[in-house]
Amino acid sequence: MLFASPRHTRSILKMMTEKRWISWIPRVGRNQRSTLIRTMSDDEVKRDVASGWVKSSQYDKALEFLDHDQVAFGQLLQQNAGAQVSEGKVRVQLTYNRPFTVLSPSRPHRNSERFLIRQVHAGLVTLNEQGDVVADIAHHWEAEQNFHVWRFYLRPSVYFHNGSRVDAKAVSESLVYAQSLPYFRNELDHVVSIEAVGENTLEVTLARQDKGFAALLTDLKYSIEPRESFGSASSSTIKPVIGCGVFSLAEHTLEKMELTANDRYHGLRALTDQVSIWSLKKDLFSKQSTSCNHTVTDSVGHEATPVISHPELDYLADEGKSGGVQIRKLVSNTDVCS
Repeated sequence: MLFASPRHTRSILKMMTEKRWISWIPRVGRNQRSTLIRTMSDDEVKRDVASGWVKSSQYDKALEFLDHDQVAFGQLLQQNAGAQVSEGKVRVQLTYNRPFTVLSPSRPHRNSERFLIRQVHAGLVTLNEQGDVVADIAHHWEAEQNFHVWRFYLRPSVYFHNGSRVDAKAVSESLVYAQSLPYFRNELDHVVSIEAVGENTLEVTLARQDKGFAALLTDLKYSIEPRESFGSASSSTIKPVIGCGVFSLAEHTLEKMELTANDRYHGLRALTDQVSIWSLKKDLFSKQSTSCNHTVTDSVGHEATPVISHPELDYLADEGKSGGVQIRKLVSNTDVCS
């Protein structure tokens, strides 16, 4: 300001007054001095500037401007959490009190991860709100030979997030891989063969009658994965998590998870374009949080509670009292489908 013209200086002072950084009382006339009163400290001004960058999703700038003060950055994230519309795009920003584990459906998960996996992945069939089996990747299915042979007819032009086709071959490879895991062994011990009998037709032969086989495949664990994601739940190296759900996983670190809308989703595209979930330290949250404190470390260093991933046994209701409910409400309220 010392090297600015008087006119530009007045413009800067006016802008600083509008931002409530200072109080400027101009006086007109000779020998009349204007009054400048500083109303915000340096830290308050920095937080105000960083808050604007957080609102516009320029998180790196905000963190750098705050001198990488994680506490101040976390508080700004909480203050600005929610849905925002910028340049015609809907962005949802959330905070959570722990990092998320790898979003692989082929392992047990807590409730919050299960909800997020349903956004990233899709299965052959799913359940509606009434508990009926309805179409997902498969648009039709039928059972033959007294429920010993099941045939699923896939939608054409379904794609994984990496651009590869979700055809009968890819689905058979995914289910055969699942069959080899101990997590699935008891439920799939009667499966004799899983074959692609056409580009979009999958045939499953069973050793015994199973009238509820289609209902079994509605479980989250039977979400379809491409070959590139096999072993992501147990690998010592981080493998990409790829699905074909309504959102794709753009970023997943200990500090942040970012989901982006899948423009090629086979159902209705989400209205929300981007979801960012920041993992903050527990001491930044209310002391009334009731999250479970039992921990276990997974293959990428995240902490989580091991819970059986089966609808009848997934009873972690305590997590629903904390951040999990917030995630469900904010994402589902802004999406066509959740």
